[in-house]
Amino acid sequence: IALYYGYSGIRALFESPVPSSTEKGIEKEEGLPWSGSLELGLQRATEAGKPVLIDFWATWCKNCLAMDATTFKDHEVRQKLGEFILVKYQAENPRDQATKEILDYFGVVGLPAYVVMRKAE
Repeated sequence: IALYYGYSGIRALFESPVPSSTEKGIEKEEGLPWSGSLELGLQRATEAGKPVLIDFWATWCKNCLAMDATTFKDHEVRQKLGEFILVKYQAENPRDQATKEILDYFGVVGLPAYVVMRKAE
């Protein structure tokens, strides 16, 4: 069991589950413009005047991977997501202090979790 988790951890460090494009800080997954940076995503949302959808996920989270393989591939869902700035926050180790602070701030208690933020009117 220890070897499996050790291998999974090393693989997660060296493999990028979401291929990056050449655009600054933007990642593409199945044609969706996900940002891997929470800070950059929030900045882009402010500039564009759009709401933000934050997808908290991890490579070990089976439901996270299922959402990517099914829901986020649905045509109607993809159309609706076009109205948002999309951020994928990888919470690979929820016990890591920096990650824990972000998860606590947004009230995330398990993965996957989704947070929608919009400018107060």
